[in-house]
Amino acid sequence: MSCSTTSARASCLVAALFAVFACTPSTTPQPPAQPDLVLVTIDTLRADHLGSYGYALDVSPNLDQVAAEGVRFDEATAHWPSTWPSTASLLTGTYPGRNGVVWSPKRALDWNQETLAEILSGAGYNTGAVVSNASIGRRMQFHQGFDTFVESWLDGFSREFPGRPYRDMDDSGVKRFTDATIVTNEALAWLDQQPRDEPVFLWVHYMDPHGPYIPPKEYAALFPDAHASHLLRIEDIPKHQRRTPPGAEEPTADLAYYIASYDREIRYLDDQVARLLDGVFARWKDAPGLLVVTADHGESFHEHGEILGHGKTPFRPTTRVPLLLRMPGRLPAGQVVETPVGLVNLLPTVLELLGLETPPQVQGRTLLTWIENPAEAAPAVFGHAGVRQPPQNFVRRGRFKLVHSQHPRDVRQFGEFALYDLQEDPGETRNALSEHPEVAGNLRRELDAFLAENWRAGATGGAPVSFDPLESKLLRQLGYVD
Repeated sequence: MSCSTTSARASCLVAALFAVFACTPSTTPQPPAQPDLVLVTIDTLRADHLGSYGYALDVSPNLDQVAAEGVRFDEATAHWPSTWPSTASLLTGTYPGRNGVVWSPKRALDWNQETLAEILSGAGYNTGAVVSNASIGRRMQFHQGFDTFVESWLDGFSREFPGRPYRDMDDSGVKRFTDATIVTNEALAWLDQQPRDEPVFLWVHYMDPHGPYIPPKEYAALFPDAHASHLLRIEDIPKHQRRTPPGAEEPTADLAYYIASYDREIRYLDDQVARLLDGVFARWKDAPGLLVVTADHGESFHEHGEILGHGKTPFRPTTRVPLLLRMPGRLPAGQVVETPVGLVNLLPTVLELLGLETPPQVQGRTLLTWIENPAEAAPAVFGHAGVRQPPQNFVRRGRFKLVHSQHPRDVRQFGEFALYDLQEDPGETRNALSEHPEVAGNLRRELDAFLAENWRAGATGGAPVSFDPLESKLLRQLGYVD
């Protein structure tokens, strides 16, 4: 086109300006090529204490909203109801016997285990974690693959008491320095530093509502008289859990007080999760990412002889955990998957949703199988429990669960083998072995084959772990150390 005339020159100028702007990079950050991932793990959260799982008290409105906007797995199982083995399985997609992280002896996650963070880092993700339990801290080598790994207890203590020795921490320290507000602040600070056009993986591990149950003052009066009084002996209450109610002169042995305090902790946590998600969803306004919410294990209040604790028994109060997946545009909203699944299935699910390949050593199967086809046959879910050797082992397929006890004390209490029909007996109170001998036989063969492949031939884990004075004190306050 000639630009000799006035009108032609004007047209040429417009065309030239358009070309300049078309070639000038936008100052607005573009969404990353791959979706973000935010993984929220909540220590000691029973599934049946959330509203979306049928709980009557209003303890979890924000987590319930996540369930309404995504997929909720009604029967998700932790493979060992203790923090470090359960989390190791979740982050590696392998069972405890394969990755070597078991209750005892307590060993770190071996460097030869490939974690979710390492996989995503290799795929170009910026990776950050904020954790609040020393059992999954650096000494346990759970920082593998993270560019930034914040341990809230170290950060909180150093900020409040700069230069002071750890022995100055009093008995409330475990909640002061693993508090959900601190964890949320650290997570949001890291997220704010990440470029909008680069994918991120953020892992946030909250300690609330792990015992001792010490809700903040503004939550301490919630849910009065919500639970019927149930008096135990004070000796039955674990030492790290004993609390003195307001106005009382000595610790209470009323189970109702502790359960209400647990519920208050969840309500406080739920508000902090809302703060976290406000920041996450602001980042995702143009390109929603994948949000996963789950727990490492639950808590037993008096079921099967385990009082205000976890790890000792393989039953649903401690092994059944919430599992919520939210990814608008990719996952349906409000779907409930009733098929029993295990946390070992989470890693391959996440990788598929992010468009990445699953490494061959991963043992779990993608959960999209049961999201897209609920009628697909239920998988076998394997797990372990106990603080003694040898541990209890269990397998669940559909409505039936077989528990194999080996230690003499466990055998005396539960029998060597016990079969539970969870459809008829969700509380696992009646051994139905004699009623379904064929089912029990099939499950026993499955369990034997699994153990032969994944326990005796399993890894030994990393090096034995010794903790520094602050970590040891925190672990003692959490009941991990007598």
